[in-house]
Amino acid sequence: MEKGTYIFDHILWNIILFMWGKHLLFCCLSGFTYSESLLILGLIILLVTVAGIAMTWKDKKSFLNILGHIITAWGIYTAIAYLDFFKTRLILIGGITLVITILMILLILFYKMKKPMKRKRVIRRKMRMVIRCVHRNVMISMVIFVFPIVISSFFRGTILNAEVEATRVYGEEHSLDANMEIIADIDPERWERLDLQQRLNVCQTIINCEAYSLGLSHEVSVGVVEMKEAIVGGYDAVRHHIAIDINHLRNEHSYEILNTLIHEITHAYQYEQVHLYQTLDEKYRNLVLFSDASVYMKEFANYQNTEDGVEEYYNQKVEADAREAAEIKSTAYIQWINEYWEKMQDDEEY
Repeated sequence: MEKGTYIFDHILWNIILFMWGKHLLFCCLSGFTYSESLLILGLIILLVTVAGIAMTWKDKKSFLNILGHIITAWGIYTAIAYLDFFKTRLILIGGITLVITILMILLILFYKMKKPMKRKRVIRRKMRMVIRCVHRNVMISMVIFVFPIVISSFFRGTILNAEVEATRVYGEEHSLDANMEIIADIDPERWERLDLQQRLNVCQTIINCEAYSLGLSHEVSVGVVEMKEAIVGGYDAVRHHIAIDINHLRNEHSYEILNTLIHEITHAYQYEQVHLYQTLDEKYRNLVLFSDASVYMKEFANYQNTEDGVEEYYNQKVEADAREAAEIKSTAYIQWINEYWEKMQDDEEY
């Protein structure tokens, strides 16, 4: 590329991918406000872009390098923002990249030039090769790190998903009794010792048990993403997917998360009721049995978000019923968990 075009394309594509990436990958850094986090992201992009241009200025001015610089900047920021989620993946990718890079540098340093050159020229040339090697390997490692996160965010709307399978066919293996050992991990004393992936796995197990209990006909998966302020969870009826706010999952108040899970799976059940209601012959729709479903259908068709007004959102029947179900069922879960631990303690004493 021409030098001017190279700089201009860096600016142009940084702006384009910033607007796109802000919705897919961006998350406020722990302890920083939204504006401060955006500023830090901007500084990382600036520093990586300047360093990348400097390394490729002489004879490597290509679009692939522009894309690589942008992905590297986003990869660094994403690694910082989601460190507690992706620590293992980062260590694995970083370790492999480091070993490969060291081996390649050794090959470069001990490689004998075919043409005779002055010592200083050989050193300068090898140093350029080392810099390019590090530059390329860092970009490749960031692509490997970011790619699955982008795919998850694009298709599911969440950056991390449970390792526990979200199944569409529920049997006795998804009953409460069969999974009590895992579900009991939501007890506050055990919850605080779990990492975020383990917490997410507990959440998926609870959702599977609830889906079995409610008789849902489809899978409901769970993932995490940073949500708007004051919103801790949401249900996507198209994807059959529950999104939990990342800071909510970090919360040590595990029973609040339990309440959120029950609330959102109740929405999935409400959508199932609406779907059934819509398939009914007209003559059956006036049955009292389907009175709730008829209201749910109207409210989902004209759903009021918190942006439309807190009172309007709060007074919808779909929300009122979900809140009531969450309160009743989460209280029952707490009782079941306490009884489970009492039984375990009695068995140990016996």
